[in-house]
This record gives sequence, C-alpha cells and structure tokens, in this order.
Amino acid sequence: MRQYLVVGYLLIALALLISCQPEDGEDGVSGLSSITLFSQETPGDNCQFGGIRIDTGLDSNSNFTLESGEIGDTKFVCGGIEDPISKETRIVLHNNNSGASGTSGDNINVYPAIIKFDKRSWDNLSSIIYTASIKSDNSGNRAIVDLYDATNFEIIENTELSTSSTEYVNVISDNLLDAFPESEIDIHLRLKSENVTDDNVWISNKSELIIKQINQ
Repeated sequence: MRQYLVVGYLLIALALLISCQPEDGEDGVSGLSSITLFSQETPGDNCQFGGIRIDTGLDSNSNFTLESGEIGDTKFVCGGIEDPISKETRIVLHNNNSGASGTSGDNINVYPAIIKFDKRSWDNLSSIIYTASIKSDNSGNRAIVDLYDATNFEIIENTELSTSSTEYVNVISDNLLDAFPESEIDIHLRLKSENVTDDNVWISNKSELIIKQINQ
C-alpha cells in the first residue's frame, strides 16, 4: 500500500511540451516540430521505485501529438529508494523560439548560460540532465552541443550530444550528477559542427538544465 502512496505523491505531472515550428535561420522554411513527452514511470523493470519517462520524436503528421510510431528516443530518470516527493528545477540554458542560431566549419558558437552554478545548492539531488534542440543541414555532418566549464576551462564529462538529423530533434543527456564538480562554476552551452564544411548546424527552441531533488 505504501508503495502506491509513494507513487501517488510523486510530483511528476504529465506534461506535453510541444516546440514551436522552428525556422531554418537562413530562409525561414519551417520544419517538423520536435515533441518531448514527460510522463510518470511506475515502479518496475525500468525504474525500481518509479520515476520519469522522457519520450522524444518528430511530429511527422503535424497533429501536435507524439504518437507511439513517432517516438525516436526514450530515457528514464529514476527516483531514489524511498522517493516520497520529488521536486524539479529547470534552468534555461538557451532560448531562441523565434528562429535559429547556426555555425559551420571549425567555428564554435558559445552561449554563456549559468554564472556561479553550484550543485551543492540543491539538497538530496537525484539527477541533473540537459536537453537541446539541434539539427544539421547535411545528414553526413553531425550537429554537436556540449556544456563547457568556463571556470576550469574544460568540457563537462559526458555532456556532448549530437545528431545528424536534418530536422530539429531534442537531444537529452544521461544523468550528469557525478559529472559536475563539487564547486562553483560558470557554464556555457556550445554548438559546433562535426566536420569542417560549408554545411551549417543549428540550435533552436529552448535548451534546459533539469535538476531533480528527492525530499527526505
């Protein structure tokens, strides 16, 4: 009975985040919408004590619903052993819903995102993940994003995400809790091209750092 009460009190409301129709950034041609669906994951094989299921994909039939056949990627953010009530904090890293920002060749676009971030400011952390909406003009050339520790002049481990899709997709990191240092840092979001070509890579919509806490 307690297990069901625990799940009932999980503060994981079903939320459907539908991205705006993105612009190309050069000629204004709209592409398919990328949709992210957050839903409660009950205790089971994927998460022993329940958690959050994150499904992402392209709305291929433009009905503003992420259907099962449109899901391109699924990740789980699992709760702790008891997980009585969870809290979630979202920090915007980059927001460009009105258009897109691109780069090509060996250039790196840098977006200063968070000043003096310190994971120790949050008690009982269970996960830190981040998301970004990116695409490439050429399927043979990947668009790459990462989080850069501007205080220690290094890429934060395991934050490099990429896609070769020519339509915007939401890329989602694994749990980065252990990758962030036990210190205060400045964080930059970076966009770059895999290859030195004239093909552009793009970032659009909203990029977020998602922090989950477990109340004890």
